[in-house]
Amino acid sequence: MPFNTLDYLLWRGDLSFEVSPVNLVDQFVFSQLATPDYSDIVSSGGEEPGGGDQPGGGGGSEEPGDQPGGGGSGEPGDTPGGGGEEPGNTPGGNGGQGQTKPAVTPSTEADAYGNRILSEKEKERQIVSCTSDQDLPGSTYSLLAARAKKAAKTSMKITWQKVPGASSYTVFGAVCGKNHPFRKLGSTGGTSFTQKGLKKGTYYRYVVMAVGHGKALAVSKTVYAATSGGKSANPKAVKVSRKKLSVKTGKQAKIKGSIQKKSGKLKKFRKIAYESSAPGIASVSSSGRVTGKKKGSCTIFVYAQNGICKKVKVTVG
Repeated sequence: MPFNTLDYLLWRGDLSFEVSPVNLVDQFVFSQLATPDYSDIVSSGGEEPGGGDQPGGGGGSEEPGDQPGGGGSGEPGDTPGGGGEEPGNTPGGNGGQGQTKPAVTPSTEADAYGNRILSEKEKERQIVSCTSDQDLPGSTYSLLAARAKKAAKTSMKITWQKVPGASSYTVFGAVCGKNHPFRKLGSTGGTSFTQKGLKKGTYYRYVVMAVGHGKALAVSKTVYAATSGGKSANPKAVKVSRKKLSVKTGKQAKIKGSIQKKSGKLKKFRKIAYESSAPGIASVSSSGRVTGKKKGSCTIFVYAQNGICKKVKVTVG
């Protein structure tokens, strides 16, 4: 299927320039916005620009596939869809009548954290294009609370909690390290998945996507865990400085989290992290500083790279 400018913008939407720096395709889109061609807009009649149903002649001839632009080294590919003619500047109008074809309206649905909810296919393309050890854009911890439940020599069991409205869960996995893209391991209607046939003493990373009505309702934070039988270790427990916290609106308080590990060498893919179940009531910084936003209560999740966590109840007065 064609992969045009709008498709690229929908795919690019959740990727910040910090995650994926400006590339040639981004520069092309910017140039089109800065120097539009008005010739077709002011025309008194004639054929629709773009040659029919597909704006601008139909874009590239290749399907975007699982990894837009081929991926393969570092960030998502620079040239989604590969090749083909440049997308037209003015998607098919109706000549002198000044009318245009209805545009595809991007989804305006968002989760509790303001992340735009994408279709299952759009989010899957984002996930499989990631080839580095980092959290995915739009991922959250509290919605799924995904964790490595059991790490054996040749298998890994991942568990999570149910997400309201989700009918299935898709699990993606990869070996940790650069140039290892996520691949789809399978889908289930339950809350656990076990991958077998792994190498002992090796770090793997996993992501769980909750799906409902064709939409990706939530994507977990990346779970990093090592199989047993080697020198690599996983976090064993999370400790917090307090289990309850009261804070006034507009004031701040501190939570300190730490990790206990099993014997062996722990490779750090992500330092201990913090997330609020309701950022509108109380937000929390990457260092554990809680800020009261409005009266109410919520939970702060303090979690390790393999997904184990401790909860801190916060009351804002």
